[in-house]
Amino acid sequence: MAEEETRPPGLSFSHTYLSFRFKDLCIAMWTVPWVGMWTCFLSALSMHGTSLNVTKCNVYNFIPSLSAVTGVSPQCYIWRASVALNGVPRLCVLLGYRSLFRSSLHGAPAPESQIRPPSPHEGTGDTVACAKTDHGKVEKVIDVTCVLGLIEAVAFSGVTFVSNKENYDIHEKFFVTFMTASLLYMLLTLYLMCRTGLKNRSSLYARSFAVKRFLFGFIIMCTCILLIFFYKHRFLCHDLAFSWFSLSEYFVAVSNYGFHVTSVWDFPDYYVSLVGPTMEPMEAENKKQKNA
Repeated sequence: MAEEETRPPGLSFSHTYLSFRFKDLCIAMWTVPWVGMWTCFLSALSMHGTSLNVTKCNVYNFIPSLSAVTGVSPQCYIWRASVALNGVPRLCVLLGYRSLFRSSLHGAPAPESQIRPPSPHEGTGDTVACAKTDHGKVEKVIDVTCVLGLIEAVAFSGVTFVSNKENYDIHEKFFVTFMTASLLYMLLTLYLMCRTGLKNRSSLYARSFAVKRFLFGFIIMCTCILLIFFYKHRFLCHDLAFSWFSLSEYFVAVSNYGFHVTSVWDFPDYYVSLVGPTMEPMEAENKKQKNA
């Protein structure tokens, strides 16, 4: 009642000024860096050629690294613009996942592994308290996952805006942070899809979980290969070591992209809407008051 009294006469909060599917935001968010990456790759090869393959070891390489093709001009500006445009939508998707997991958690039954016969000394109040405590722990994991996603995004921006030619040490630290945060984020996302029961809620969620799990395993394998050849390149200067490192880096990038693209299956029927007030004619408002 108080809200109705303080609302200005003739003001209604039921007008939708803008509405679009959250799924479309996810598609746009990942299309931009995907197009940017391959634009940089193809244009850099055509403009700079084999000079991109040159390293301090002076050995033969057949493919440049992702950092090399996005660190030369003008490709660096294309790549930086792509990542910058990706920033705000990525934050929106992170917050969307946080809400999705919380909503699924409170509607999910307890896992069978946690179901146990009640103790004779245990009342229903104790059972409810245990359930609340368990949900509280999972909610903390959801928050940690969201923070890891944010760290991944910031580190990804750092890798982009600080090229390996400008400051190799800082670039390397950003890359290590990005890889670590990315893998932990993926692992916890898979855990939450199981723990909150989200993967069992529809065939789309089940498909999303299966693809995420496959890509996570593939990224782990590619990361191990990447580390092996990075060591061979950095400390032993083996022939082609840098090329195999670069190829592994591309596989990691594409798989990471694919993992995040599965968000289109996780938000199939969600909408983002901008709802605001609309002024109704005073005559219509007066008629409503008389009829009331």
